[in-house]
Amino acid sequence: VQLNPGNETGHDVHGAVSALSSKILVEGPVAKSISYMVGARRTYVDKLLQPFDPNLLPYYFADALGKVTAVLPTNGTLSLTAYWGRDVLDLSWVDDDEGREGIDLEIDWGNRLAGLVYRQPIGSMELVQHFSVSKFSTGIGLEPDIQRLDNSAQVMTARTTLGISPGRTHDIQLGAEYESYAMDYELRSTALETNTYTLRYRPKVFSAFLDDQWRPFDQLLVRPGVRFISVAGGADYQAFEPRFGFKAFLTKDFALTGSAGRFHQAVHSIRDQSVPVTMFDFWIGADDLTPVARSDHIVLGFEQWLSREISLTVEGFKKTYDSLLVQNDWDDPKVRGDEFDLSWGD
Repeated sequence: VQLNPGNETGHDVHGAVSALSSKILVEGPVAKSISYMVGARRTYVDKLLQPFDPNLLPYYFADALGKVTAVLPTNGTLSLTAYWGRDVLDLSWVDDDEGREGIDLEIDWGNRLAGLVYRQPIGSMELVQHFSVSKFSTGIGLEPDIQRLDNSAQVMTARTTLGISPGRTHDIQLGAEYESYAMDYELRSTALETNTYTLRYRPKVFSAFLDDQWRPFDQLLVRPGVRFISVAGGADYQAFEPRFGFKAFLTKDFALTGSAGRFHQAVHSIRDQSVPVTMFDFWIGADDLTPVARSDHIVLGFEQWLSREISLTVEGFKKTYDSLLVQNDWDDPKVRGDEFDLSWGD
C-alpha cells in the first residue's frame, strides 16, 4: 500500500464541510517532475456544543498529511511523506467551587511520522531505500498536576529492498532492515511529588529476508521465504523465521490457498483483551526482563470468484503464541521486573 503522488499536471483543491467536521486536500505540481499533496481535517462538534454544555461532547480529532514526490533524471523517484494526527478528550471532572480548584480529565493520543523513500529501477530490478521515524503517544491526566499517565512508542527504521525478476516465473525480494525503538511508560503526580512508574525500553532489531513468488505453471503460485531476526538493546535474541504460501487454481474461478510461518515481535501491546474496544494501547519493548514474543501460523482455505466483482473466501487457521505479556495486578511499584506476567495461548 502506497500513498498516491500529487497531481503532476495541474492544481486541484478538494474539500467537504459538514455539521461534524471539515476536510481539505490540495495537490499539484511544484516544478517539472515534482508534485505535492497536502490534506487536513478536523471535527468541531465540541465547539458547536460548548455554548450549551461544555461537557456534552468535549472531544475532537484532527489530522494532517503531506507528500512531495520528485521524478529523478535516472527514472527513479524520491518521495517525502509526513503525517500528524491527534484525538483529544478534555472533560471537566470537578467544577470550580469557593475555596476549591476544579479538576479536568484530559486524555489525548495520536501519531506522528515522517518517511523518505527512494526508488530506482536497475534494468529488470528495482532498488528501494526507506528511512522513517514514527511516534505514537498517549496520556491520561487529572489536571492540574494531580495524576498523569504517559506512554510513548517511537521507532526509527532504515530498510533496503532489492526486487529481482529473473523471468516470468519468479519475483524475488531480498533486503535488510534496522529498527530502533524508544518506549517510555510513566505514572506520576506533580502535586504529590510521587513517581509510581518509570519504565524505559530501547530494543533494536536487525533483520534480513528473502522472499520468492514463484509460478512453476499457470495454475500454481508458490511463495517460499525466510527471515533472520536479531534483537539487541537489553534482549539478546536471534532466530530464523521460515514462511511458505501457495495458491492452486483447480479451475479458473476456484483456488485452494494456504500459508504457514513463524513470526517474532520485539514490542508488546499491553491491554485488557476482554475489552472489545479501547481508545489506546500501551507499548513496551523486549529487554533483559521482557521476552521477544513468538507466534506460529498455519492457514488453509479456498477462494471462489462468483463474478468479476464478487468473490467468496473461506479460511481456517491455527495460531499459537509464546511469551506474550499481561499486566500483573499484584505489581510492587518498588520492584522492577514484576510489572507483567507471561501468558501463552492458541
